[in-house]
Amino acid sequence: MPFAQRPNPGLSLDEVKVDAFNKISKQIALRQKVPFVDLAAKFPLVEEQRVKYFANGFNQPNLEGHMLIKNALEAVCSRGL
Repeated sequence: MPFAQRPNPGLSLDEVKVDAFNKISKQIALRQKVPFVDLAAKFPLVEEQRVKYFANGFNQPNLEGHMLIKNALEAVCSRGL
C-alpha cells in the first residue's frame, strides 16, 4: 500500500502502542490455557528492514513475513504452556 494511502500515513510502527492490547491478550491466553505470541515484536522496528516482510510494504505479509510468523508460533507452541 503506498504510504499516502495507508489508514494513518504518518504513523510508524514504533509509534503504535500495542502494549495494552498484548497485556490483555496474554491474560486471556493464560486464562484459556492457550499459547500467546507477540507477533508484532518479531518484526523489525526500522521500516527499511521491516518492508522486506510485507507484500505491500506495510501490513500484508509476504512469504518471508509468513515464515517469521510461523517460526514464532512454532517456537512458543513447542515449549508448551
